[in-house]
Amino acid sequence: MLRVLLIDKSVLQGIAYDKFLALSHNWQIVFPRILAAEVIADARKVLETRAASNKALGILQANAGKLLDSEARMLPDHPRLSTSDLLGDHPSVGTLLSMTLKQDFPLMFVALNSVVEGDLSDQLINVAKSWESTLSHTAALLHNLGKSFDSKFGSTQRLKSLADLEAYTNHFMATAEPEEMLDFVISRFAEASSAPAIRKRWRDASQTSLGDFAPYAFHCCRACVLFEYALWSELVRTGKHAKSFFDLYYLYYLPLCDAFASQDRLHHRLAPMLMGADQTLFTDIDGLLNYSGDV
Repeated sequence: MLRVLLIDKSVLQGIAYDKFLALSHNWQIVFPRILAAEVIADARKVLETRAASNKALGILQANAGKLLDSEARMLPDHPRLSTSDLLGDHPSVGTLLSMTLKQDFPLMFVALNSVVEGDLSDQLINVAKSWESTLSHTAALLHNLGKSFDSKFGSTQRLKSLADLEAYTNHFMATAEPEEMLDFVISRFAEASSAPAIRKRWRDASQTSLGDFAPYAFHCCRACVLFEYALWSELVRTGKHAKSFFDLYYLYYLPLCDAFASQDRLHHRLAPMLMGADQTLFTDIDGLLNYSGDV
């Protein structure tokens, strides 16, 4: 079985089509829905306005083709995974890898094919609109991030280093009241309709550790705390545009991969704090393509 490689947009764009397919022979490539949605939304703009050059469309067609032709696997959205985890059905890498774009995400599959064909199909437009709605919602979250942080975490003290950040996050996760942490996780990462069932499972299990109760959701909580306090302390920088907020989303999928490849500086600074000793972080494309380790 191939080892699992999580990629972001910088890697998708930075590797030529033939080299990307060659990479897929050594790794099982996985990606979040937001990566495909962004490719599709960018293609919609080009196809609708024709303002960009044919070269711009060609790049997007190649990116969509890489995802389709490499048999890369698209991972379900993290709230879906967290909800299942909180209900006791913990995410299984084997199950996730059995899911295919064509069978399990047919709308996204058709939309990506439309990009490859340069066809402004209804499916492409619908996915692009959904992505734009997500961006709008995320922009509102980003605008209110400081207020949310103050109300949830209290302290306004800024940390001085990444070592301080990791220590603070570990302390916070170890000392937070379990019930309060569960409330936070449900509000941030679970589907609202599942909240009563999650709370019932928590009561029935008499749990005192969220990490034991729902390890994937616990990871998402830790990644969120790490990211938000890093922003608050200005230890990482992200743009004001909502798209930059999605840098965090890739970190939610780290427990599901053997390696993560990204050229994003935020990922370079935060991912090591969320990865295990048996996982690999590739910070440049040459390093990934020339990797000779056990794959």
